[in-house]
Amino acid sequence: MQTIRSRVQFFKISALSLIFCVSVVLGNVSLRFLPVSFNQAIGATTPFFTAVFAYLMTFKREAWLTYLTLLPVVTGVVIASGVCVLTRRAGFFSNSSVAFRAEQHC
Repeated sequence: MQTIRSRVQFFKISALSLIFCVSVVLGNVSLRFLPVSFNQAIGATTPFFTAVFAYLMTFKREAWLTYLTLLPVVTGVVIASGVCVLTRRAGFFSNSSVAFRAEQHC
């Protein structure tokens, strides 16, 4: 057990806990509308969102090679999203939990 040292630390822990809960709920809701395989494909974009949020929150830039290697993954998911017949808007948007998962890694 660790003690909480300040209000700021308490609010950071609370925010992270809330983000984690929202991530789990949205991930489960998305399974109602999307096949598990497609849900996992969308989850493959988590590193992309992690890099984006890291830059937006901490202004930490990754090497250009990192962004370059993320492009094929994101492009593949975008192509699969456009082609997948089973895609529903509710499922796709509820799978925004990917962004919340990325937030936890920053």
